[in-house]
Amino acid sequence: MYRYAFLLLCLGVMKISFSQSKKESGFLGLIFLIASVILGNVVYSQDWIEKMQDPNSNFYETKASFDAFWQGKPIEKGKGYAVFKRWESVVEPRVYPSGDVSLLSSGSVNFENWLKNKKLSANYKSLTGNWTSIGPFGFSGSYSHGNGSSMNAGRINFVRFHPNNNNNIWVGAPDGGLWNSLDGGLTWSTNTDELSVIGVSELAIDPINPQILYLATGDADGNHTPGKGVLKSYDSGLTWTNTGLNYFGSLVSNKISRILIDPINPQIVLVFSQLGIFRSTNGGTSFTNVFPGIIRDAEFKPGDSNTIYACGPSQFFKSVNNGLSWTTVNLPLNGIQRLSMAVSPANPSGIYLLASGMDSGFKGIMRSVNEGVTFNIQSTSPNLLNWSHDGSGTGGQSSYNLAIAVNPNNFSEVIVGGINQWKSLDGGINFNLLTYWNGGQISQGIPQIHADVHDIQFQPGANNTIFTATDGGLFKTTDGINWFGLNSNLAISQQYRLALSSSSPNMILTGHQDNGTNKTTDLITWNNIDDGDGMDCLIDWNNSNHHVYSMQNGNYYRFFYGAIQLISDPPGGTWISPIHQDPVNSNVIYAGGRKELYICQNPWVISPNLVSWQVLGAPFPPSENIIEFDISPSNPQVIYVLKNSKISKSLNGGQTFTSCTSPTLSVQPSRIVVSDLNPNVVFVTYSGYSANNKVFKSLDGGVTWINLSNGLPNVPVNCIVYQKNPDGGDRIYIGTDHGGLFYLDNSLNDWVDFSSGLPNCAIWDLEIMYSVSKIRAATFGRGAWESDLYD
Repeated sequence: MYRYAFLLLCLGVMKISFSQSKKESGFLGLIFLIASVILGNVVYSQDWIEKMQDPNSNFYETKASFDAFWQGKPIEKGKGYAVFKRWESVVEPRVYPSGDVSLLSSGSVNFENWLKNKKLSANYKSLTGNWTSIGPFGFSGSYSHGNGSSMNAGRINFVRFHPNNNNNIWVGAPDGGLWNSLDGGLTWSTNTDELSVIGVSELAIDPINPQILYLATGDADGNHTPGKGVLKSYDSGLTWTNTGLNYFGSLVSNKISRILIDPINPQIVLVFSQLGIFRSTNGGTSFTNVFPGIIRDAEFKPGDSNTIYACGPSQFFKSVNNGLSWTTVNLPLNGIQRLSMAVSPANPSGIYLLASGMDSGFKGIMRSVNEGVTFNIQSTSPNLLNWSHDGSGTGGQSSYNLAIAVNPNNFSEVIVGGINQWKSLDGGINFNLLTYWNGGQISQGIPQIHADVHDIQFQPGANNTIFTATDGGLFKTTDGINWFGLNSNLAISQQYRLALSSSSPNMILTGHQDNGTNKTTDLITWNNIDDGDGMDCLIDWNNSNHHVYSMQNGNYYRFFYGAIQLISDPPGGTWISPIHQDPVNSNVIYAGGRKELYICQNPWVISPNLVSWQVLGAPFPPSENIIEFDISPSNPQVIYVLKNSKISKSLNGGQTFTSCTSPTLSVQPSRIVVSDLNPNVVFVTYSGYSANNKVFKSLDGGVTWINLSNGLPNVPVNCIVYQKNPDGGDRIYIGTDHGGLFYLDNSLNDWVDFSSGLPNCAIWDLEIMYSVSKIRAATFGRGAWESDLYD
């Protein structure tokens, strides 16, 4: 508010100055300079970033702010565009039509209530289904991204070490749970699949009794997995119980960034979160909010647990009485969007602050050597948070990832992580590039690890060994030159879609968040085909050497006899633009994600440059984009299309559309599927949190609908697959949030919980492999899974 008021004051002074003589032109120039700076901050302010962090914000206001900021700007890597679009793809279908982001917190509560109503225990799992993980499993060894053999695991939020055994390592995934390695990262296991929320953002280990763990649920960085508070384990993570910070009601959307345990008195536990600092004096049984406000990072002063440092998005705080009270410390930099901090036993009085600016780029490094009483600016350039290898670019994506670490034995050695990693040996004054996101783009011999650094830790007792948590998993170096992936059996990929081959039972194609499109032909070894965000994909049912896959915004590629080929795209495209093949004519594929449906009738022409698209009709309403569509297997001229507020139907291959009746307008539709024998039998599923509005069936082509929602939990239904049945009769499977997978056929009066063995994470896609009688699922956080069919 003050910024705008001061801007108006400056404009008023400028107006007066225009009437003054030229001798006052210096003063006028000064005012212009001040106003330009302020106006620049206004124009380039990215308030959509702040709105994304607000659990009580409105999605549509956030989206409007984002769209206004990016209007007319080129989409650049590492500027937050993809970060928002990933968030949007998760949030929008779940909060439509109100846009109330606080609805996201309903999922785990509704799921637990469903269990209680069915008189089932919180750790209940169905006995129907025999689901097993089929990967992808992360690649371990020397990292060489994109070489056709390496496989990224998925995003990791943090890495932590057992206080007495640095080969006992813990990592946490935003949608994939807590994982433990007892052999320094060579192999991993998880015990959190049964938790109602398996996304995690922080772990604290009791320094005196390391079997006691405190786990923060949710996702503090990616911002689309609400947590349910802090959990506690007394047996090294084998079992978990709620603490006094167990979220229901107003606290349910709180995001936790840090947990500290007093090394002298472990009964004192401090939790740093979006709603402030919570302090417990009884080992987490109860908590008191001792300091309201957004807190993103915190550390004890080494050797003195009475002195604690904390930082919010732009402020630094200090406590000298073990967290009971806090004071604000003035910083020499302003215009800060986010802060991250690091301390080192090598200088117990020292603190480093890494600051990003309002454009999410590098603002500066600040250092204190007097316990945070004062700070000095060490450096403000180059841009350590941009994707460029020399720091020459502008902006960054610090709202999503920001990390700093200091060598515990050398206070002058500082590592900074943004998209890349940078290293300083002189206390943050000068930096050299340590790792780069794309090794093929520079020739300086800089090692490559996956982009987007969320955590950096020096391994205790090993001065030169560094562990880095990224969007592609965990990486390690012992010399700062050679980096190795430690992702072996980590199955934590966030999958948008999967496709199966009709002739090769073990061939699967999957699209992953920030880890490209990946393929297996044996359910053991997975290869990375391409980078970026892998979206929808298909394998030609007539020739398994033909693949089409997509990146963000409907950019389509062919994987054609082992070669990647860019093909033309229809104009526009949503983040996830669905693509499907005609079930009768293999030379026809359709693309959605636009206002109109598009058709390609030469996808397998030898030259990829000749692949062409033609626009078909615009389903209703014309102003909305196509969410999903399905083509009738028995009559491909019949196509059903979903948009936000309408279901449309074409009887002439998509040339024209008529409007169907909508079963409900209270939530957004997610998928639609047509019977393999009757084009008038169609099923539609819905996202969101509207009770009893989950699955509907029509027997007359969308004129009337039968509600099949009874007995389902009030959580989003993300996908549906129809099982072909030559003898007639409908068989469907649906996938929901929280690991719920359900089966229904015409002989059943109620849904069968078909989720035995599945982790409690969102299921985003389902396909059936008929030759081996398997159903396969793509989960958003635990990779791909398969089970025998219900019958």
